[in-house]
Amino acid sequence: MEHVNRIELSGYIGSDPEVRTMQRGGQVMTFSLGTKDSYSTSDGQTKWSTEWHNIVIRNQGLIDRLKNELKKGDFIGVVGKCETRKYPNKNKEMVSRTEVVLRPYRGSVCRHYIPVKYSNDQEGVEPLKHKEEATA
Repeated sequence: MEHVNRIELSGYIGSDPEVRTMQRGGQVMTFSLGTKDSYSTSDGQTKWSTEWHNIVIRNQGLIDRLKNELKKGDFIGVVGKCETRKYPNKNKEMVSRTEVVLRPYRGSVCRHYIPVKYSNDQEGVEPLKHKEEATA
């Protein structure tokens, strides 16, 4: 059996993507992506919760295509790999951060264009009639 590390998410960008130049050259784009899930309470009401994911794009071609296109509030889909890294914080304590990483030839981003409201006034998406996919 083959091991698979593939994360596929669709959600709203939580803050404008940030592009940073690394010390060794190259760029990295980071942003948060919120996905929604619903559950029923004991009294039958539907409640919604949001899970926030750290997205990291380490693919220069993809960054070049997206850096002037993506913004807070865009509804997008991403496909990447789950990675957890450990590093010392400013107090020299080791902390870990789990990220969805898109590396060259190992990830994609697509923008969904048709956001709608569900009847319970929660944001959602109807079946896609058009999407734009970016891979590099």
